[in-house]
Amino acid sequence: MIVKYALKELQIYWKMNVIIFIQLVITFVLCFLSVSTITSELKYFSKFNSYFGQEGYYILSGITLEPELIYPIKESSELQSYLRSASVIGYSQVDNAGCEKDEVAYHFKVRAYDEDVIKRYTPSLAGGCWLNRTKTDSGILEAVISENYFDIDIGDTITINVYVDNGTLSGEIIRVPTKIIGKLADGKDFYGASVSGADKMDYRLCYQQYYLEYEDNPILLISKNELLSVVAQETDYDISMFLTGSSFITYDKDITDNEREYNLSYIRDNSDVTLMESLEVMRHNNFEYFVGKILQYLPALFGFIIFTILNQISIRAITAKMQLRNYAIFNVCGMTKKECIFVSFVSAGILSFLAFLFSLGGVFVFKTVPVSQNLVLDISYWQMLCCLIMIFIDLLLSSILPNTIIRNLTPKEILRNN
Repeated sequence: MIVKYALKELQIYWKMNVIIFIQLVITFVLCFLSVSTITSELKYFSKFNSYFGQEGYYILSGITLEPELIYPIKESSELQSYLRSASVIGYSQVDNAGCEKDEVAYHFKVRAYDEDVIKRYTPSLAGGCWLNRTKTDSGILEAVISENYFDIDIGDTITINVYVDNGTLSGEIIRVPTKIIGKLADGKDFYGASVSGADKMDYRLCYQQYYLEYEDNPILLISKNELLSVVAQETDYDISMFLTGSSFITYDKDITDNEREYNLSYIRDNSDVTLMESLEVMRHNNFEYFVGKILQYLPALFGFIIFTILNQISIRAITAKMQLRNYAIFNVCGMTKKECIFVSFVSAGILSFLAFLFSLGGVFVFKTVPVSQNLVLDISYWQMLCCLIMIFIDLLLSSILPNTIIRNLTPKEILRNN
C-alpha cells in the first residue's frame, strides 16, 4: 500500500520530480567522472609502489652491456646475475625480422615483459584479455597488439620471425606462432618508458602511450618467459634481445656497502643510462606528485558535494511542504506520522534508484562512443560507493525534513492551512 501511495505522489508532483530526477542524474554522472579521475591516478601510483618502498634504483636506459663490454645484456635475470644482492625487473626489446600474417610480412616492435610486470599492471584494452590469463597451448605464444593499419585483430594468428644467436654474423631465424589475445586501447598507458611531461622523476616515467596516428610500426607485447619457453622447443640458442627502458633494481636487506658501490659502478660504467634515481627519492616524488594531483580535484569535488546537499535540502523542503496536505489525509485515514514519512522515503528511493539506473546506462552507452576515449570514465565499486552515499544523503533528507515540518502539526491544522 505504501509503495502504491509513493508512486501516486511521484505522479501527482511529476514536474518537481522531473527536476529532482535531472539533478540526481547530473550528481551521479559527476560522481562517476570525479571518482574515475582519482582512482585512475591511484592505479598508476600504486601498481609499482612496493618497489619504490625498497632500497635500490630506477633506471631508464638504452642498453646495458656485459662485463666484457661487448654484448648487450638480454634480459633482467642476466643483469641480476652480474649484480650483487640485487633483483631486477623490466622488459626486453626482441630483435626480429618482422612478423607475418597469411604470408604477408610486417614490421613490429616486439616487447617481452617480465612476469612481475604482467601481474602488476593491466593496461586499458580495446578488447580481448591481458597476458596474465592461463594458457591452454604451450606451443603458441600469446600477445597483445596495438591498434594497427594491417587489419591484425584479436583471434588472429601471426608468425614472429625471431633472431637467435647461433654464432654466425647473420644469426638464425626461428618462426614463432603467435595468437593475438588482446588489443591495446589507443592513446592509453602501458608499462614502458617516457620522459615527456615529468618535471621530476616519479612513477609517470614507467608508463607510455601508443598513438596509431603518430607511430610507424605497431607494438606487440608478449611474456618473456613464454617466449623463452616456445623458442626452447625449437633451438638451444639464445634469443637476440636486449634489456631496455624502465627497470627496477631492488637490493636485498642484507646488502653491504661494498656491494652497493659495486652495483652503482657497474650500472654507470656498463649501461647507456638516460635517467637514474634512487627508489627512496622517487618514492618521495611519487607521493608529492600524487597528492598534488588529487588536491587539484578535491576543492571542486567538495564544492560540488556541498552544493548538491544544499540544493537537495531546498528541493526536499519544498517537496515536503507541497505534500503536507497528503500527509494530513493519510493521517486522517489511519496512517501514523511515521508511515506518512515512510511514504516520502519510498518515493525518494524509487526516484533515486531510477536516476541511478539511468545514469549508469548513460555511462555504459557513452563509453561506446569514440569521444569517450578522451575522458577518464570508469565503472567500479568506488564510483558505486560514491553514488550510494549521495543516495543515502537524499533518502536521509527525504525522511528528516517531512518529520521536522509535520512533527508539531495536527492533521486539522495542516488541512486548515493548505
